[in-house]
Amino acid sequence: MNPRISFASLILLFLIITLSTLTPLAKAGLYTVPLANNTIYADDFENYASNQVLGCSTGTQAALTQGWGYVDCSAGFMSNITSTNYYSCCKSIETGSPSAANGIGDVDKRFAVFNSTRFVQMSLWFAMNNRYIFENGNNAHISIETWTKTDRLEAAIFLLSRNSTDTACTTGAGIEIDWVGSPNSNGLPQTDHLIPNYCLPVFNPAAGGNAGLNRAVWHHLMIRIDLQQKDWDGLEVDGISFDSTVRNTFMYAHAGGTDNEFANFNPFPVRFEIGAANGVTHTTPIDTWNAWHDDLIISDVTGGPSTCGPLCLSAINLSAWFGILMVTVGAGTSSSLYFGAARMLRGEPFKSKEVVALLAAGALGVLAFGVMMAVAVGLIKIIPGG
Repeated sequence: MNPRISFASLILLFLIITLSTLTPLAKAGLYTVPLANNTIYADDFENYASNQVLGCSTGTQAALTQGWGYVDCSAGFMSNITSTNYYSCCKSIETGSPSAANGIGDVDKRFAVFNSTRFVQMSLWFAMNNRYIFENGNNAHISIETWTKTDRLEAAIFLLSRNSTDTACTTGAGIEIDWVGSPNSNGLPQTDHLIPNYCLPVFNPAAGGNAGLNRAVWHHLMIRIDLQQKDWDGLEVDGISFDSTVRNTFMYAHAGGTDNEFANFNPFPVRFEIGAANGVTHTTPIDTWNAWHDDLIISDVTGGPSTCGPLCLSAINLSAWFGILMVTVGAGTSSSLYFGAARMLRGEPFKSKEVVALLAAGALGVLAFGVMMAVAVGLIKIIPGG
């Protein structure tokens, strides 16, 4: 074989392996970072135009857009993409209060699940502006829901505004946590469960501790439901687990059990909702409030929550180990081939064992790199529960 052709072939292989280790991971769905294999739906709201309307907005019964819908749509309610505030740069979905007392609006995403899916988990970050606590009883609510033959069942969190002290906000204004369920499998009656001694701050308070320095807080919410039993399985707010409090409480029937629009379908879909409801008192524009929501992830955790150490070689959580190992394999294999080619061009003889070792190193390196790429694109699933 012509030494120059052999050397050129080896250099080409060197470039292919080395450059391929630098190729970034592809975006997954509507999320701009890698996601776990058990993700049903995720949205960081970066792939929408600023001010784009999702679902209902301004009470006009806006057309369904980008796969988002709605149920309630009182006058003045808005639901759109904004860059005003966000948890991860540079957009979020913003909801705005309706214009009248007791007004209500929402935006939702509905999606099918596998027959094998039992546990569904929702993760979301949220924040409210300071006008949210100007009146009592505003209800920025977040829920994960499903259906039966007769009802729509909800596992909902009501984030209730409080402009003075009570059993939850014991020292001043804030946001109460009210999780809603039912003691019975038919979802009736609806029962509220206010969590005592937990009071969340708004994002930009006009006053408060240290003259309003208790600000700029985004809150994290996790809800987990059991689709088979139609009950709550978990709740976490800002890292505090209330699993033992909510577990085995049934989801409640929306509107007293009147929604049966999916009675003829199986399996029943799952619905994620962001809602905004005013209290019994509301004066426009002084009481008009806004809420922001970001980094939504809905997962099938039937096999358990997806957990994986940094050496698991999964492409989730931006694992630095994965990229490091890919570069190491590529560089090691390429350098072996390069130095072997250099010896060949200098006319140095190879011993049979050296040739075998060189070929084996190249073959194993290519195989290892192929396995890593298969993991990265999800062809090989090594994530527990994924």
